[in-house]
Amino acid sequence: MASEGGTRDAARSRCLSVAPGMPTTDMQRTIRHYEKLGFVATLKGDEFSILERDGVELHFALKRDHDPRRTATWIYVRVEDADAIHRELKAAGVEGLREAHDTDYKMRETPYVDPDNNLILFGSPLPSCSRCFRTIPVAPGLHVGAIWHRFRNLPS
Repeated sequence: MASEGGTRDAARSRCLSVAPGMPTTDMQRTIRHYEKLGFVATLKGDEFSILERDGVELHFALKRDHDPRRTATWIYVRVEDADAIHRELKAAGVEGLREAHDTDYKMRETPYVDPDNNLILFGSPLPSCSRCFRTIPVAPGLHVGAIWHRFRNLPS
């Protein structure tokens, strides 16, 4: 692809995945907790660990001074069926799980808040819109605080 000046742009490299990093105040508790959610620890360390499920990686760093009440971390995990993952996590006795619900942006979501107050949204497109979204649906200019407020007020 040529740029405005007529020179060739450098070859683009494709982005292959994203691995969000989240804080934890207790690494061993976090590992046990995410294993209950079906993740497998592929790297276990005292200060850094990686947990994986179906190709989705979550990275955790020990932050002893982290205040979970002040966390603004949230991630969106696309799943085949948000209701199925809700049933699976509920059957496993996972705490912090909220009810699955439909959104105004045509997704079915199961919100989950972990012990360090990190928000994870498991979402799948509604059947009427299975091809609507190729990217994570976030409105332009939507502040993380607004997202937190919305999901903190959902029924448990």
